[in-house]
Amino acid sequence: LTFDAEQITQVLLFDFTKNGQQLIETQGRYAGCIPLNQDDQIHVQITMTDTGEYQDDFIVEGFQIIGLDVVSQPNVTENELYLSPFKQDSATVNLQEGWVPVEKIHDEETGATLYRTYLDSGFLLPVVAEKGFWKVSGFLSVRVIGRQGTEVLSIPRVFSFDPEVVSGGRRP
Repeated sequence: LTFDAEQITQVLLFDFTKNGQQLIETQGRYAGCIPLNQDDQIHVQITMTDTGEYQDDFIVEGFQIIGLDVVSQPNVTENELYLSPFKQDSATVNLQEGWVPVEKIHDEETGATLYRTYLDSGFLLPVVAEKGFWKVSGFLSVRVIGRQGTEVLSIPRVFSFDPEVVSGGRRP
């Protein structure tokens, strides 16, 4: 999941890969969906980019995760047994804990600074549903931390994304 420290939109860019390959189906019945399988473990990585061109002389120093909420809406025409691909009896998952400290990285290619965190392996998001089809909405709440002159600022932001997910689809 990626956002820019300066962006004014609420859109969170997302990318799903497995073994280095893009997961979003491009053809067939599940075109546009992210295929998952029961017992998959989802590793979540969040990256904030900073080009250093923030308005009002704001100097970015990092970000803090408030929470990542994932809400699933099952496709009722398929007689779903699970409310979510991640839980049978709840349509929501909240990931507040398990984030490793934010790492600051200089991107040689773009010149931007990247701030990155990810879920510790003990807090991965497991796929429990054997079969199903859902619209999944994610809401990432963060605090962009920085300073303006001598004043330290913590700017709250909420970003969202909404892929469709299928479990038990084509890909192994």
